[in-house]
Amino acid sequence: MDALSSLRGPLEFEPAAPAHVGLPYAPRERRRYSAPRADVFLPEGSGPHPGVLLVHGGGFLIGSRDMKPMQRLTTALVDAGYAVASIDYRKIFRGGSRLGGVEDAHAAMEWWFDQAPRFGVDPRRIGTVGLSAGATLMLLASERPGGTRLASRVSLFGLYDLDNLGGPLGRGLRALLLRGGDARPVSPRWVVRNEVPLTLLHGTEDALVPVEQAHQLALARRAAGVPVEVHILDGAPHGFLNVAGEHADRGVSLVLEALERDLGPAA
Repeated sequence: MDALSSLRGPLEFEPAAPAHVGLPYAPRERRRYSAPRADVFLPEGSGPHPGVLLVHGGGFLIGSRDMKPMQRLTTALVDAGYAVASIDYRKIFRGGSRLGGVEDAHAAMEWWFDQAPRFGVDPRRIGTVGLSAGATLMLLASERPGGTRLASRVSLFGLYDLDNLGGPLGRGLRALLLRGGDARPVSPRWVVRNEVPLTLLHGTEDALVPVEQAHQLALARRAAGVPVEVHILDGAPHGFLNVAGEHADRGVSLVLEALERDLGPAA
């Protein structure tokens, strides 16, 4: 619950302003409920810029493309020279089925590649960053056709094994998502195997998703011979981008380092 309550309060930074607001990225029939839309942020210069797709968290139930941690990341990325698309997706009870947001995250990836010329984005240098539930959706979507076109994936405090979540909130979320079904087909630990580089960030004090999940996903990828890098933030809780401080600063720096390594310098 701390991760949710920490989203409240004013921003302590001047957020980047979007160049385009609320662009639809999914087919019309998929927009009967909460519309899958994207805000696009563009850096200075004509490009071509490396591009990043952001997928927000919120336990598959809440959250939005303009929530505080997304604005924190977007502002840092644009300042560093990246073009950014921050997306919404269908959530459970709001038009989405069990992990139905995977379809939307995949559609958003395809849309971002297709729109690259429009926004001055280099399609050879596109990565994606997901937070919490958004990291789970992003990783599962990137394993679908076309996912290997990505050049980078960065996952922050993601849920990688839905059969192993912590605390009362985690147990309730697991019951809601799985509904007695098998966790493996919808758990990145068991299905994230393509060779697109993957960077994992996780805090040792995460009370929702045990840090061991990041280690287990990394072990599975290494056993499969595919690249992965893990950064464990000592003392950081779940949602450590929500509140200004050393964990948020370190998290943003690590995201930028991973993207520069995989996509090349932005400027």
